[in-house]
Amino acid sequence: MTVFRFLSFLFLLSVSCNAQSQYYYNGLDQTIEFRVYTNLHFAMREPELVYHIDLRNQRLTKFPEQLYKFPNLRSIILSDNNLQKIEIKPNALQNVVMLELANNKINEFSIGKNSLTFIKKLNLDNNQLILFPQLGNFNFIVEELYLRYNFIAHIPEGELFPYTLKFLYLDNNPIKNHSVIFKEGKQLETLTLYHTGFKSFPEKGSLNKLTKLNLSDNPLDWSSFNPAHFPKLVHIDLSYLDLQSKDPFTQLNLLKNLRSISLEGAGIRTVQPAIGNLKKLREITLSGNKINVLPVEFYGLKLKLINVQRNPLSSDTKNLLRETFKKSNLNIDDL
Repeated sequence: MTVFRFLSFLFLLSVSCNAQSQYYYNGLDQTIEFRVYTNLHFAMREPELVYHIDLRNQRLTKFPEQLYKFPNLRSIILSDNNLQKIEIKPNALQNVVMLELANNKINEFSIGKNSLTFIKKLNLDNNQLILFPQLGNFNFIVEELYLRYNFIAHIPEGELFPYTLKFLYLDNNPIKNHSVIFKEGKQLETLTLYHTGFKSFPEKGSLNKLTKLNLSDNPLDWSSFNPAHFPKLVHIDLSYLDLQSKDPFTQLNLLKNLRSISLEGAGIRTVQPAIGNLKKLREITLSGNKINVLPVEFYGLKLKLINVQRNPLSSDTKNLLRETFKKSNLNIDDL
């Protein structure tokens, strides 16, 4: 009898372990609403209790039809597969708020009418898209849109994104008409345009809610930047722009809310005293430039993070930095 009970216990334990290998919990709360299923067949046993599906790295080549059978589905992760074409059926997935499709081979993406009506986050990073997903012609409420590392060259005016969009990531796309973004992105809080061929700011187009802007590695004419169009900017990344013959601090000085500036590899030789007016500045990256000395005003800033590596700083400048910013995270080359 004892042996039978022991064997029964082992059998039940193996069943339990096998079941738990088909899902994991998102967060510390191990309730059904936080359970994330990783196996479609297992999830189909109780479709009405499935809220989250994670099928990344499962060599999928087509959008799984079974996903339409989960009435309460909230999030779908299909990243790191071999998907090429996504056509969401009409009147489907209406409760889904997050759809992750990064790191596939998607070259066509479309959403049927009345589908994904409550989608807030859509991630299509690192695919093969040529066309910008048309989210502006339906009543979508997308807040986060990730399109980094695709082949998108044109943004159709009037169909860029819904008025709800707050976070737009377009890095490493060969975009030709950036002006549409500044015309229609009135609700944007974060905009990243790394390596998109961005050449100049339009004369009109204020992004009054923008707090984070990444313009790194572009052929940008910095003189076209108007600080008045970005009153709430907190972080700006101007790394790998050609600022060798320009003074970025004349305009940056007018961004009174700035807390973080990145100017890595921008060819800067001189930091102007105007930097002392940025009273809220807490982080600055100046690595990979041609700076020899820093103005007195720099040492009056309450900086918590400073990166000045790979600059021909004088010995006196290095010593003064170490003495002034003892409690800060200071990245500096050895003497």
